Amino acid sequence: MSLSKEDRLLLNCSKIILEEKDIVTAVELLQDPLDWGYIVESSIRHGVAPLLRNALKQMLPRLDQASQEFRNAVERLEMLYQTSRRRNQRLYHIIGDIVREFDRAGIPVMGLKDVQLAKFVYPDPALRPMGDIDLLIHQEDYERAAECMFRLGFEREPFDKIPYTLKYAWGHHFRRSSDNTYVDLQWNVMQIEWDVYREGSFDFEIERMWKNARQVSIDDFQILVPQLEDMLFHLCAHLDGHRYAELILLCDIHEILLQNRPNLNWEYFGQIVKKYNAEAFTFYPLMLIQQLFQVDLPMGNIASLRPPYVKADLIRNLFGNLTRLHHELDYIQQTVLPVPATLQDLEITIRHQTACAMKAYKEINWCIQAFMESGGSYLHLDSGPAERLFAESSLPAFGDFNLLVPADELPIFKEALLSNGFKPGRESDDKQLQKTVIFQSQDPILNKAPTQVSIECVEVTGWESILDSAHSPTTRQVALKLLKNKLKKEPSSPSAFNICLRIYPIHPDQIFMYLCHRIGCNASERLLELVYLLDFMETHPMVLQQWGQSKNLSGQAVHHASAGIGRSLVMDLLNPVDARLEPDATNDAPVHIFEWARLGPEAAETFARFKRPFNFFRSLLSIDTPKDKIGYFFQFSSGNHPIPLIAVALADMVSGVLQLLKKPSAPVLAYWVESESNSAFKSNS
Repeated sequence: MSLSKEDRLLLNCSKIILEEKDIVTAVELLQDPLDWGYIVESSIRHGVAPLLRNALKQMLPRLDQASQEFRNAVERLEMLYQTSRRRNQRLYHIIGDIVREFDRAGIPVMGLKDVQLAKFVYPDPALRPMGDIDLLIHQEDYERAAECMFRLGFEREPFDKIPYTLKYAWGHHFRRSSDNTYVDLQWNVMQIEWDVYREGSFDFEIERMWKNARQVSIDDFQILVPQLEDMLFHLCAHLDGHRYAELILLCDIHEILLQNRPNLNWEYFGQIVKKYNAEAFTFYPLMLIQQLFQVDLPMGNIASLRPPYVKADLIRNLFGNLTRLHHELDYIQQTVLPVPATLQDLEITIRHQTACAMKAYKEINWCIQAFMESGGSYLHLDSGPAERLFAESSLPAFGDFNLLVPADELPIFKEALLSNGFKPGRESDDKQLQKTVIFQSQDPILNKAPTQVSIECVEVTGWESILDSAHSPTTRQVALKLLKNKLKKEPSSPSAFNICLRIYPIHPDQIFMYLCHRIGCNASERLLELVYLLDFMETHPMVLQQWGQSKNLSGQAVHHASAGIGRSLVMDLLNPVDARLEPDATNDAPVHIFEWARLGPEAAETFARFKRPFNFFRSLLSIDTPKDKIGYFFQFSSGNHPIPLIAVALADMVSGVLQLLKKPSAPVLAYWVESESNSAFKSNS
């Protein structure tokens, strides 16, 4: 088992300038039969198709004979390159229109991400496909900026009235239907905790970005852009926030580092990273890029940013569903007209969860930091996404955490827990420690009841159980569970939360095998899983010396095949030098790491067609008295609207059923391919 030749080619060719060794390696790969369908489709999903086209054209003179499949692929890549060129020209023309309109209204505006990258990092703007247009404004300018957007033919997405988005979010999307252009107006760049009352751990000072911005000329207009270090910070945080899901996001950072090494002020960069507690969002992207692209970085400066552990799953579990839940408030208000009490209950539930997530992050992070400061060498924390896909207190707000520590360091971790207020759940039982925190948030929505979070740490023996992959429930399954809970009137509290940390004290060899297993079984996030493994190997490099022992360990486990995939990818991507590291002879199929991106092979979601009828029944079941239920039903069915909402809901249901009966359509590959449907873009951008 090894990294596929197709992925090797993509990695080698996802660069603006190819070194001689890159060209030689790529030419060697091109001598063998390749799955060009996979190569091209993956390059589209990951936004590197124009870069791949650019690289392959450089190799054509080196090829004695090019296969017809290769020529067909280059032809399609050329079409994609021209698509990117035309699209970017159109988007920059639109950006110019927006900037001039804002200038007339006296509104400062700053271009973010793609706006700056395609023009000032990539020598040919077509090499960097653009998604939506990201613009930064001051929050107090939002309403005037919205008026400017209206004059240009844009509308608020998904609705004109968005009170909850404006109340809690740090940005809002606009869309112009005539050319299907999306613009994201933001007033901050780091929305993790939905922390509008500054109670959390990540407080990004956006005025600093405004103060350091510089003005540049693009075509026939001028616009502010962030200074180099601020842009690097933003791109690293953006990559981490998207869980390393797109190769182009790695390429962006790689090219910035490659082109600006002498000009980067690493001291200033380190200062802002530490000031905003963003070490986990910046260190690991830089570490992975250094490993994948072999770029020369000042690792001394970067090493000072190393956090105690990888926080990706902690962040996803605690904060990953808050965007969806908050946006749900505006959607429900506009589509099913719930009674005010129902909407108020949903808002209270979401804001309690937000407050709990911030407090839980601090509690868990304090314990892990205390463990590391007390002599702990390593700790791995992972979890699945939270099940609460809808704002209902009967659904679990957070998933369980798996926490792996070296067995001989377990006493240190338990002492860290005890020093942070954890106590045995039962008398003289230190295998179960727990802590309950009751606190009053500054959020005025929560003034009726304090928020309570109980964190339970349970020591688990028999580490093989952690290898069982727990599949996350689908949206449909969660929706059905919610309706059943409503019908049963399951008791729940919107202000009380339980979090479980399962502690596995195991040998470092077993941790290594588990991380390899995660790489093998998590096809959609293999680069993120590689980050976890890189982090482990920094503290336990000698594990590679016991490669044979880890293979024996995996042979005893149920999921040894997935662990073999992970070990093989370690060999290919990390290039360990120990001659004893041999591939697993039982696994010889190639491994793909770029099959998935944010728009992966299964991006389409049929549940979207059932959203309105589902939310109607959900709102109906939330009403207590039969009289009020009847009143709400008649309000929903009345003809006071151009089309009665009950008719719209029924039409949605029929459309959803017909969609289920249809043959599944081809997945959306990318937002930037103009000829492809953009239907999945908004939910994934």
